[in-house]
Amino acid sequence: DWQLLPKFINPDRCEANCGDCMLGCKTGAKWTARDFVRQAQEIGMELVARASVEEVIQESGRAVGVRGKGPEGPLEVRADRVVLAAGGLGTPVILKRSGIHEAGEGFFSDPLVFTYGFRPNQRLGSSFDIPMSGGTWQFHADEGLMMTDLSEPWLMQLASQAFHFPPRVDQAPRVLTNMGIMTKVKDPVSGKISRDGRLRKRLEPEVRKRLKSGDRHAREILLAAGCKKSSLYTSPVRAAHPGGSAPIGKVVDTNLESRIKNCYVCDASVVPDELGTPVVLLSLCLGRYAAERILATWK
Repeated sequence: DWQLLPKFINPDRCEANCGDCMLGCKTGAKWTARDFVRQAQEIGMELVARASVEEVIQESGRAVGVRGKGPEGPLEVRADRVVLAAGGLGTPVILKRSGIHEAGEGFFSDPLVFTYGFRPNQRLGSSFDIPMSGGTWQFHADEGLMMTDLSEPWLMQLASQAFHFPPRVDQAPRVLTNMGIMTKVKDPVSGKISRDGRLRKRLEPEVRKRLKSGDRHAREILLAAGCKKSSLYTSPVRAAHPGGSAPIGKVVDTNLESRIKNCYVCDASVVPDELGTPVVLLSLCLGRYAAERILATWK
């Protein structure tokens, strides 16, 4: 039960058999959040590139800016409102350094694996396809997994072959012709992110079971498509969408505001439970949600 998946792509600009979606769209067909940045710059926003935020500046329990490092050294930016959007791994580090120690006490990562196979006389493999153009949610409700057509960029495929046990170097000449299927699964909020950014998280038995189930389904599909059984192999476990590290109800309230007044969080870290799905559309919705609530309190 596979269906076409919605894409943020303008088909009029898309180049057939390009396959560089994950490496940076050369034709401008793929939507990017940088479009919003450009629009904001047109109305006066200043963008500071190559900068990192280390902590929120606080005065009397209120956020009044951020402190970090910029391209020319120490950086301090003052503001009436602070919105942290450093992602599921970066945001909790900033919060911890700002005194919110419960941030980073658990996170999800949406583990995934790629299952590959080679079909004789295949001219172009999954590397040339639009990533995740088709997929299935058939097993999501019962098994906590989704599947889609997708392969890693060819260099990562070579790494997957090298780290496979035993190594599948015999498949190295086929990285551009292999067919790939990705299995992505839910995983519980667990583990820890420290204030220096180090991660600690293990794969629970149930998560491993979900990955193995998806891999089994993928192998059946690849064999039915004509792939040789001897060519099948599975990548090491990857992680896709870290989040849940500053969840609503624990670190932020329903307005996405932390206990530091006027300090908001707007990224996947606020998701309160396991996800197992892409976060782009969710992040866009959170942005609008947060903007409405911040503007409502603006004096």
